Amino acid sequence: MAFGDVLRAGVVVAAMLSAFASSSRAADIAPVEIAVLPYFSARTLFQQFEPLRSFIETKLGRPTYLQTAPDYQSFVRRTQRGEFGFVLTGSHLARLAQVEAGYQPLAQWKSALRGLFVVRDACDCATLGDLRGRSVATPDRLAVTTMLGDEALRGAGLNPGVDVTFNPQLSHNAALLSVLRGEDAAALVWSKAMVTVDSETRAGFRELAETAELPIASVFMAGPASPPADVEALRAALLEFAGTPAGRAFLETSGYEGIIPVMADELGGLDRYLPATRAAMGDR
Repeated sequence: MAFGDVLRAGVVVAAMLSAFASSSRAADIAPVEIAVLPYFSARTLFQQFEPLRSFIETKLGRPTYLQTAPDYQSFVRRTQRGEFGFVLTGSHLARLAQVEAGYQPLAQWKSALRGLFVVRDACDCATLGDLRGRSVATPDRLAVTTMLGDEALRGAGLNPGVDVTFNPQLSHNAALLSVLRGEDAAALVWSKAMVTVDSETRAGFRELAETAELPIASVFMAGPASPPADVEALRAALLEFAGTPAGRAFLETSGYEGIIPVMADELGGLDRYLPATRAAMGDR
């Protein structure tokens, strides 16, 4: 995340909190804080999730604000230390938080996750094999999209780090910008990252290949110290949001299909990504 994004994030949060400071009751009401994995820039995340934040605030009758972190590494570290009461995080990171930090799943996006390799329309690449000797802009190494891309390249007979250079960026949209600037031949991004790109820019990209698909994209999790009443209240609000006019508009613009329950044992299929996740964290 660039310094400007950090600054904007602080401004957004400060603006939210200042609105409550004017109320004499604000000091007596504990806020609801939801930390969002920084898979997009802070500005994009806060703009995208404002309808959800506003709905939760109204539904629970409590100050509600979003926060994030400068990068995946610090976000995951803080999650694992139990610093966040509630998080929206990648499915494999949700599983890590569940098994190692005692977080519990609240709800999930009704959406599968797959990665896309995209190139500029004028690029001479026709298959993944044509990326040999070139560089690919990716999200953080901790992103499951990056792990899926690694698998896809190996399936095409390429050895990431040898035949193809990965150039990690701070976010998915940063990876796309790297291709636009001519710094990398291709970008590996979450398919829904393309939703955040304006139509003119999107038209300049061409899909080269896609990765395998995971059935769960992102998961809302509650920290081990979150009061049970807060956990159930937030779970109910999340599930209700998708059926509201604001929720339907949000889903249409974000590319998600809905918000649905998630069972405690449903994340077990992601265990195969935990070794790579721990390695990316330096926790081998």
